[in-house]
Amino acid sequence: MTSSIILTDLARKCSAITKEKGFFDIWQGDEIGLLKHNVLQQYGELAEAYEAKRKGRFYSGEFEKDTFEDELADVCIFGLSCLGYLNEFEFGYVDSEYVSTHCQKFTSFTDFYLSLLNEDTILDLASKNDLIDRIYDITLSLFVWCENNNIDIFMHIEQKMKYNAGREKLHGKKF
Repeated sequence: MTSSIILTDLARKCSAITKEKGFFDIWQGDEIGLLKHNVLQQYGELAEAYEAKRKGRFYSGEFEKDTFEDELADVCIFGLSCLGYLNEFEFGYVDSEYVSTHCQKFTSFTDFYLSLLNEDTILDLASKNDLIDRIYDITLSLFVWCENNNIDIFMHIEQKMKYNAGREKLHGKKF
């Protein structure tokens, strides 16, 4: 499993770029809103990854937006940036054995994605801690799944952060 030091550093980098682009501005004083938004964004990016896979859009040696791996990087960036913004760096306290065991059960992305969707109900995500735990679960599970499937997610995150750093505020969106 990936070192908590590496993930903490990466969370700080993701958070800095995300903050610079104005993505946290609307959520000032509303941590629950920010957390719900980020869980929803992570699920949205997982859906985009699934679509990219269906279309056969995979990494081919150089950065290309909207590939399967690019969308997986977005899932991680949303999770890491939110955790970094809230100074939630308890990566070492996550049950890495559970995450690893959970991810080993799912060799296909479809099964992995459905397993993440299957675990939630809105009642399970009622508190700040529940939402933070969900972001940790999604993010760390994806890191392990990528490792188990020989996807260098760190490289894809670095490429996407470089791309995002050059984009306009809010990437042209309202929030």
